[in-house]
Amino acid sequence: MAVARTLQEALAETGDEDLAAIAQRVVAERRRARRPIAGLGHPVHHRVDPRTPRLFEVAAEHGFSGRYVELMRLIGEEASRVSGKPLPINATGAIGAIASELGLPWQVARGLAVMARAIGLVAHLEEERSRPLAVEIWTRAEEEASEHLRSD
Repeated sequence: MAVARTLQEALAETGDEDLAAIAQRVVAERRRARRPIAGLGHPVHHRVDPRTPRLFEVAAEHGFSGRYVELMRLIGEEASRVSGKPLPINATGAIGAIASELGLPWQVARGLAVMARAIGLVAHLEEERSRPLAVEIWTRAEEEASEHLRSD
């Protein structure tokens, strides 16, 4: 999981350096390399990914809200400031920070992303079973994609 790797490597390379300074360095390095910052941004939730505050809340309730979570928040703030547009911490960003708080090596944290996608797939399967849409979507896509062929 790229988020956990970014956070863990950033904190491993520093002693007691201020987290805001670390966040600034992470954002600057990614911008210089023209690489996206893992765990930020969402195609639908442009201001706040509604899952993120709840994930951080649950982590805090159980004592897992420390330097990694705070660094992720600061990276999000810094990236938004520098880019001039909101870049919310997405669910993957929250999970990467929390996995790091749990002491999971980033290589293992990758499995959490797979689990999350699998759970989402199960939910989609149940949704399709109880309220089928696939045939309607397929038919509509076929009709709209070939509409130009039926025009005179």
